[in-house]
Amino acid sequence: MRIMKANELQKWLPQNRNIWLSLGNFDGVHIAHQKLLKDTVLNAEKYNCIPGVLLLEPHPEIKFFNKKNFLLTTMEEKVQKISEIGVELGILKVFDNEFAKITPQKFVSWLKHDLQVKGVSVGFDYSFGYRGLGSSSDLKYFGESCGLEVSIIESIKVENNTVVSSNLCRTYIEEGKIEKANKMLSSPYSIRGQVMKGDGRGRNLGFPTANIEIPVEKVIPKKGVYLVRVNFEDATSWGICNVGNKPTFDGKNVVAETYIFDCQRDLYNLEIEVEFFNFIREEKKFHSAQSLTHQLNKDLNYARSLLS
Repeated sequence: MRIMKANELQKWLPQNRNIWLSLGNFDGVHIAHQKLLKDTVLNAEKYNCIPGVLLLEPHPEIKFFNKKNFLLTTMEEKVQKISEIGVELGILKVFDNEFAKITPQKFVSWLKHDLQVKGVSVGFDYSFGYRGLGSSSDLKYFGESCGLEVSIIESIKVENNTVVSSNLCRTYIEEGKIEKANKMLSSPYSIRGQVMKGDGRGRNLGFPTANIEIPVEKVIPKKGVYLVRVNFEDATSWGICNVGNKPTFDGKNVVAETYIFDCQRDLYNLEIEVEFFNFIREEKKFHSAQSLTHQLNKDLNYARSLLS
């Protein structure tokens, strides 16, 4: 997917080609987002347009409320997931104070005339313009007056009539309900980071770990032990990961410590991706290294049973 700044688009856009644009934040690119993005691709084919997505940076919640550990996907991860659906163009727009104050009507005019947008795909709960005063139905109304096609995608529901949303995915991850979150995301929630030098306690216990800090922008899973899959260089391995503060040894910072099954490689300074699959148990403080080792062996056996 080609990424272009909004103010540079006109220089690149081929003559007589318009854009069909996906609108939204798309954090996590969950199954409802995917339906919307696929609608964009289909409409782009129908109207001979370029399928695109508007990428706002930073996320409004981070811009106005300075939220930490909020995102399900970094911009890089989001772009990768969206491009896999077939969207060809990402229009990057800085979400600054000036843009946040744009009226709904001016936003629609900006889409139509500045970006050469033929039509848009939005979710049923989409809001836009100053303080989110514009709704999806407003977008359709304003669009009719200027020739902007609007496709509104209805909600997607999972078990118990639950509406899929990024907020609910965040809540599930923070509550340790990782399997529910993954069902909505259609892929395992993951974090990436560079393996840092630890204190060696895991190795001394017979469980050498690859330790990474959880990126400040990403949601922190509930503290505890998980079955995970680890991707590094050209390899993929299963393992168990403790998310927490290492309470047995009075740790302070939240880190992800991953014991990778049957791995003898030195991973220091390598970037790894840790994908979360199942919550095994909550984090707890043990009174001795021996009792911790005993529990880790139980965790390991249980994790392997989940894979069998």
